[in-house]
Amino acid sequence: MSPSVDPLETFREEVAELLESLEHALMQLEEDPADLGMIDDAFRSMHTIKGSGNMLGLTALGEFTHMVETVFAIVRDGKAVVTPHLIELGLAARDQIEALLGMREPDADILAEGERIVQELIREYPEVSGAPKRAVTREAEATNTDSTETTWRIQLTPSPDAFLTGNNPILLIRELMELGEMLIVGFTDRVPLLNGLDPEQCFLSWDILLTTSTGENAVRDVFIFVEDSWDIRITAIDESSLDSTDLDYKRLGEILVERGDIGADELDAAVNARSYIG
Repeated sequence: MSPSVDPLETFREEVAELLESLEHALMQLEEDPADLGMIDDAFRSMHTIKGSGNMLGLTALGEFTHMVETVFAIVRDGKAVVTPHLIELGLAARDQIEALLGMREPDADILAEGERIVQELIREYPEVSGAPKRAVTREAEATNTDSTETTWRIQLTPSPDAFLTGNNPILLIRELMELGEMLIVGFTDRVPLLNGLDPEQCFLSWDILLTTSTGENAVRDVFIFVEDSWDIRITAIDESSLDSTDLDYKRLGEILVERGDIGADELDAAVNARSYIG
């Protein structure tokens, strides 16, 4: 069995690096508020901290970081601009995240400071008030693509140590579901026999079809903090919605036939019967 690793300690080490990156991005934006690369760096740092924090059950951290991330998503998508006050609030948010890392249940003073920063952000950028998760980014992406729906094939294979690093693939799949209509098939072909099974390792993989108008960036953002360690392949396979049940099964089935998971005869029978494939 693998040596025990504390996911929270690993997360803290990763966040320390992300906060350095965030601070650098904010300092650069103070010099050049239109620097798209630095805006994207700030967004990515916040998005990674939010996602990993949620996976570790750090609810207060995830909720706070999401609000800050949403502002940078609006700016990144060209719906708002960087202001001196945003730089100031971004630096305050950096300190707040550092404080929230120290405890699973923050005390009242820390929570009050987070609420102050959030309210200041809402005053500066009223469009973030009450916005559902990812809604602003999705609307902007849809505008940029003229609301054209695209079907994406996402082949997702987490790294074997996904659980040890605090990354739960199911949470990412649930986040992906928020972007549109989705069909998903899980595979267990890599799971070893019981006598060779390490319960701390991840052996599962998934094939996913997602129809969404949010654009490729929104899809890739879901995996932004595991993209370097997981095998993730995202491919556009169609420019229209999967709005027919028969078509849903047919396209999903073709993927399975291609993989050799089912035969062509089984696909035809499944489409005709509209039964579960796989």
